[in-house]
Amino acid sequence: MDKQTIDQKDKIWGLASEQLKSTLPQHAYSTWLEPIKATTMNGNAITLELPNQFFYEWIESHYAKAIRNAVEAVSSDTRVKYTVSQKTQTPEEQVELNQTPHIKKRKFTPKLNNSFSFASFIEGDNNQFAKAAALSVAQAPGEKSFNPLIVYGGVGLGKTHLLHAIGGLILENQPDAEVVLASSEKFTQDFISSIQRHKTASFAKQYRSADVLLIDDVQFFQGKEQTQEQFFHTFNELYQNGKQIVLTADRYPSEMEGLQDRLLSRFQSGLAVDVQPPNFEMRVAILLNKAEQNGLSLPYNMIEFLATHIKNNVRDLEGTIIRLLAHSSLMNREIDFDLVKEVVRERVGKIQTPP
Repeated sequence: MDKQTIDQKDKIWGLASEQLKSTLPQHAYSTWLEPIKATTMNGNAITLELPNQFFYEWIESHYAKAIRNAVEAVSSDTRVKYTVSQKTQTPEEQVELNQTPHIKKRKFTPKLNNSFSFASFIEGDNNQFAKAAALSVAQAPGEKSFNPLIVYGGVGLGKTHLLHAIGGLILENQPDAEVVLASSEKFTQDFISSIQRHKTASFAKQYRSADVLLIDDVQFFQGKEQTQEQFFHTFNELYQNGKQIVLTADRYPSEMEGLQDRLLSRFQSGLAVDVQPPNFEMRVAILLNKAEQNGLSLPYNMIEFLATHIKNNVRDLEGTIIRLLAHSSLMNREIDFDLVKEVVRERVGKIQTPP
């Protein structure tokens, strides 16, 4: 395979991944999309490698259409093919490869996003209390009454960012701490896999050995009775042992449906803090920050125009910058006001004419 073909597959999947990251929930992206690798590009077909057969079946039934749409948005004539890795490792093997010589052997290596730190979290009136609570927990896990801490709010408002920031700061201060980070989907996937492999005891031990348990989007436990049962006992054991638990959700605990009452009762025993959609000034700051991260210098009137139209959440704002970069890179176009308006129309439809 020549270098141009290698660059093409990496470029297509890289941009498609960014598009998926900006449109899918963080827990879904990190669990199911992040592990995918682009391995070959033959003609107009890109081959994506998945870790195992279970993973492939889940992608086929849940995310195949989203992946196809993202790839076609980047390169309209490219088809997607899948292959299953022949080098799938067990969690134990993965842990062995990730050992640090002077740190005790980890039972569970958290996949923390290092860009999700407290320093990079843009603070405003809409999230100030949530950040303060998260920082307090990260500095003294399990030592205050904020247990569990639940950060709740709509999609793309920074809940996952705070969850990763907590885990990162705890490990920075306490390198030996057993930090377990998982989405509710990952917890469910691990539980189902443990049943298939007759290793439910190993699954329970893995999660219940945590010093800090971080679970993203707990509302997705709804309707999964056996998973809820497992999580209830995991929660109880950790709580009784003084271990810190942090959860994110899309709504206040009492408003969650499809969860056992005894589980909701545990959730309500701690502190619940909300994050709200960003105001105009926050949206401008987020756009400027994301543009700077990507080496993109946009005139303020363009930033202001974007902030006026893209209002829902942080993820939409960041996704718009990625979309601008994709259009510019793939279509060899300069980023001007016409392109900005075109991208905004794609995302929100009708736009206001700029002054």
